[in-house]
Amino acid sequence: MKRCMQCLVFLFLALMSMVPQSFAADAPAIVVGRVNDVEGDLLRYVPATKDWVAVVNDAPFGTGDTLFTGNQGMAELAAPNGAWIRFGNSTQIQFIALDADVAEMDVASGVARFYNKGSNTIIKATSPFGYVLANPGTVFDYYVGENSIELVAVTGTVSFVHSTTNAKYDVAAGSPSLLADQSQVSSGTGSIEPNWISGTPLGKPSGPRRRIWGVGRSDIYHQVSRTRRMPLKRTETWEKIPYDREERWFWRPTTVAVGWSPFTVGRWTEWSGDQTWVPAEPFGYVTHHYGNWIFVGNYWYWAPPVVSVRVGVPLLDVGFAWSPGRVSWIHSGDNVGWVPLAPQETYYGHRQWEAFMRWSSPSSTSAVSTSILGGMPT
Repeated sequence: MKRCMQCLVFLFLALMSMVPQSFAADAPAIVVGRVNDVEGDLLRYVPATKDWVAVVNDAPFGTGDTLFTGNQGMAELAAPNGAWIRFGNSTQIQFIALDADVAEMDVASGVARFYNKGSNTIIKATSPFGYVLANPGTVFDYYVGENSIELVAVTGTVSFVHSTTNAKYDVAAGSPSLLADQSQVSSGTGSIEPNWISGTPLGKPSGPRRRIWGVGRSDIYHQVSRTRRMPLKRTETWEKIPYDREERWFWRPTTVAVGWSPFTVGRWTEWSGDQTWVPAEPFGYVTHHYGNWIFVGNYWYWAPPVVSVRVGVPLLDVGFAWSPGRVSWIHSGDNVGWVPLAPQETYYGHRQWEAFMRWSSPSSTSAVSTSILGGMPT
């Protein structure tokens, strides 16, 4: 009997080790941000190899990542909790914590602009000389040098806590900047960086923006639809096709090559313990990290994630959560391949991935988020 119980315990532990990430309730969900735009060089430090690797548009980032721009580099990043960051050349930022309501980053050197577009998020930007606290709706510039920092409030009022004295100082938009070193805090004459005015593309006076995240979790599905509509409207078509005993709406790209299939235009990279897809298509980030792909009538169709369903518009019950790339891996000898998972199939990963946490659900009378790529026929 004792040996039998030991075998049962061993079997139970083995089965628990195979639990898919969607059921790993004890593991904290990882909030994933997106690299919106890169100009020049952007590098990520890999502790395992003690080396820096190049980061491109639409790559993910999260807690523990350290990013650095080259001499001519600029980058913009966005997190689903509403924290946006733009940073200039020769700037190093490490992400200490990134969750539903907190974004904490350490700025080792350089210059960065922080936007708090969240509804409940607190941004904390640390440096060797102190840290900045920014509430929702605020924007500030942070200059970190070898011997001092300078803080400029762009929108609203932010607070600075000096590391040596633990004294707290408030800095409001339109007021003088704040200067601090290890021994003292004083007023400065810093001004707003003209190329980083809200809404202006990185380093350009005009041009199209690359955006995805909205101003808050509560209306994220509406906001993403609005911000991604322009670059994708030219490449989309909605079709109502039979699938799983229902007539359902799916999205199909129309400007891809004949024989195109998902997870083929881009590359796989290992990030935070899982193989993560980095797309090279304008629609790739949304469609390859959210929802599912299905194959019907010689075409690949994308099934969008759904929050609530409007009567008369049947959609698949696809969860609204980020994933590294919902595929099943197969291998034969030295050959490795992958195949996209259908909506009902389970994705197995090493983490519990989630990009949107504890955001408010829409009321039962509100319209469904029909797509995060653009308007669906009604």
